[in-house]
Amino acid sequence: MANWYVNPSAGSDTNPGTEAGPFATTGKAIMEASPGDTIFLAKGYKYPSLHVDGKDGTAGSPYTWDAYGIGTDPIISAFVDPSGSWSDQGGNIWAYQNASLDQVNILATSGANQPIGRWPKRPVAEYYTIDSASGNTSITDNTNLSGAPNFVGGELVSKKRKWTIDRSPITGQTSSTLTVTGSDVSYKAGNGYFVQNHINCLAEQGDWCYDAATDTVYFYSTSDPNALDTAISFDEHALHVDGSDYHAFHNLIFEGGWGHNIYLEYSHNVNFTSCVSRLAGMNGLQTYVAENASWVDSYMYDVNNNGINNRDASEGLTVIGSNFFRIAAIPGMGQGGSNQQNGIHINNTEHNALIDGNFFFQVGNCGVYYRGNNCYVGHNYAEKCGLTVSDAAAFYSFGNFSSPYTNIICEYNIAFDCIGNIDGIGGTPQYDTCGFYTDDNCQNVTVRFNYAEKCGYCYYIHNNQNVSYHNNIGIDGGKILYISDDNVQGVGNTLRVRNISVQDNIFKALTGQKLIAARTLGDFSGDDPFLYGAIDNNQLDAVDANPFNVHLTNNYDTDFNLADWRSTYGFDAASTTDPYDPEGSVYFANDTDQPKSFSLDGIYEDWDQVEYSTGEVILNPNSSILLFRVSDFPGPGYPIGYVRGIRFVETP
Repeated sequence: MANWYVNPSAGSDTNPGTEAGPFATTGKAIMEASPGDTIFLAKGYKYPSLHVDGKDGTAGSPYTWDAYGIGTDPIISAFVDPSGSWSDQGGNIWAYQNASLDQVNILATSGANQPIGRWPKRPVAEYYTIDSASGNTSITDNTNLSGAPNFVGGELVSKKRKWTIDRSPITGQTSSTLTVTGSDVSYKAGNGYFVQNHINCLAEQGDWCYDAATDTVYFYSTSDPNALDTAISFDEHALHVDGSDYHAFHNLIFEGGWGHNIYLEYSHNVNFTSCVSRLAGMNGLQTYVAENASWVDSYMYDVNNNGINNRDASEGLTVIGSNFFRIAAIPGMGQGGSNQQNGIHINNTEHNALIDGNFFFQVGNCGVYYRGNNCYVGHNYAEKCGLTVSDAAAFYSFGNFSSPYTNIICEYNIAFDCIGNIDGIGGTPQYDTCGFYTDDNCQNVTVRFNYAEKCGYCYYIHNNQNVSYHNNIGIDGGKILYISDDNVQGVGNTLRVRNISVQDNIFKALTGQKLIAARTLGDFSGDDPFLYGAIDNNQLDAVDANPFNVHLTNNYDTDFNLADWRSTYGFDAASTTDPYDPEGSVYFANDTDQPKSFSLDGIYEDWDQVEYSTGEVILNPNSSILLFRVSDFPGPGYPIGYVRGIRFVETP
């Protein structure tokens, strides 16, 4: 097992590849390395995109990639540096032309993800309103498009649905109508739109667009950008592992791919520890037929679409102790359609996933989108999910009607301040983002020992069967628990709500909020909520006198007090109305690489009622704990000792 060293400044590919005589390129190191070898990259340098093709290690002898020396971790960069090549076009517009450009999905200034130029500008409006639409091919805005610049060749961005932001190329424009290359969903009058990626959208410092027809990037700057720190996505991937099993990457930074920063293709058992994926045009990490990938104690930020997109026969994903922030945080920069713009997205048949002990902050759609057999989601913290759409969740699962998943567990997670973004939604929009959401056809899911606060809905059960929600806490949400059975008459491949269990939870609703809301639609006998299952033994604390709501087929809403809720539907017969005080808990997070001690001002217990009575708790590196005062158990609350977003104060 040999060690190989690469230093692009002091090395030469005619050297022996030792620390004293390093290679200059990673390509030479790959060519020389054998299974069990380690390739060390010198710190403090950038390296071009890395392609590993047909280099299989084994379980006992993997290929290992690591850093050596002094300085910042090695950067594997798919960016091109345009410095010295910007040409002045007049009017503060500058052009960079490169015939080798394929796509440009990201442009960074001084290491920051720069939003693509758009019209209208903020704060004029986040979105203009669609007056009318013709299917999925055109929109009309009689107020704002009349007299607007020509945007043909740019992109139309619209919230066609509450949970998606779609992008379509603009192919034609009249006085008040934009025509586009249609996607699968029709535009909706009353919803919002904006235009981007056109030179006529450039009017503020940092605005940019890409003209694929001329391979040109245009940049708005009041000073010469040749003197600025700019970077443009050039290669599709910073790292492409193709047909190469058993590789381990440590202490490396990947950036700048116009596609996926890291792409694992037909490559199994590829692991990342203490790595960074940042500034990705699409996904931070994408799998394709890549089993047992792992992302551990690592960072992912400023990614335009999904942080991790796990799909296509890629079972066994493991994500532990990692930080995801500013994921799909810029409207219009992510990919259109469903299943996009999530912190982690697990596709339909990617079973045996483990998502444990991670932090998610400022995510456009869902923090964790999980599904598949034997899927575990635990000990994660998510804040400000649904940053750009209104119908999302911190923790979201979707079922499979024909082949139900088994053994899905979501436990010991915290969702805070996830309400959603209603900009661009017509009518009377609602803040629909949830803390915990089991969507259509979920079965065999257990949601337990979780905490949700300040969410649109703290917990949402939608067209589920055989799911269990117990020992959770929900406080301060528009609806603390929302149950929706809206598959009219059971038609199609969608389940009715049946055999659910909602027990031993603590729900606290403030003024104007509902403890439990139930919606059932159907034109037949038996559409009332009493067929849902068991809802009982909960601790219910509400300010309003009628904190229960039922909406039935004929579109009427009825509010109930607890006595009527019990007598009408038989729910919560043994539930209590004890007040819930959320001030009896503390939360500690150790984001260092050493054990750390935290002081306690009394006797505390964890969720499992393990007692901490010595006046301190010692946490292992990259771990966290939620503790409750013994006198208050089992009434935990938001971790008042925890500084929200503490893991995101500084980026690596």
